[in-house]
Amino acid sequence: MVEIYRPAAELTHFSAAEQEIAARLNRLGAGSVTSAGEIETKFGAASLVEFSLREPVRQCLGFVHAEADPHLQILGWHCVSGSTAVERNTTACALDRLTLVSAASEPKMREFFARAELKRNFCGQRSHLLTPTPKLGPSAPPPEPRSAGVMARRAFAKSPAGGLLR
Repeated sequence: MVEIYRPAAELTHFSAAEQEIAARLNRLGAGSVTSAGEIETKFGAASLVEFSLREPVRQCLGFVHAEADPHLQILGWHCVSGSTAVERNTTACALDRLTLVSAASEPKMREFFARAELKRNFCGQRSHLLTPTPKLGPSAPPPEPRSAGVMARRAFAKSPAGGLLR
């Protein structure tokens, strides 16, 4: 879960990471929220918190990054089933891949994401071309080749003399 919150005049500063995450977890039946240090992201340092969910049992790692200009907060969490701890690298990589799709009326947001993109580390790889995309399930067979279309049909059409044109 990822939330990007842009408060208006109703909020001048954000609370601590533990309080921000705990406020959103009340309805999910989460255990206690404890501080878990920080990770470095393309947006800057993000505070981490750990918590668990009871039904079904999941271990979670929450993250919070607040920014003064533009005034925003990036908050969220990642959970795994069972009692295995969430890897910090997975959370950092997810934040590294967070991209702004559109902000036409928000020039400060466009600038913020553009500056962050310059700091992107491609999940530890030197290039986004070398960074593997995780597989989501069994690999599907390659698609059937498509016909070459109208141009190919014209190239192999019969000539008026009865032979094939090439």
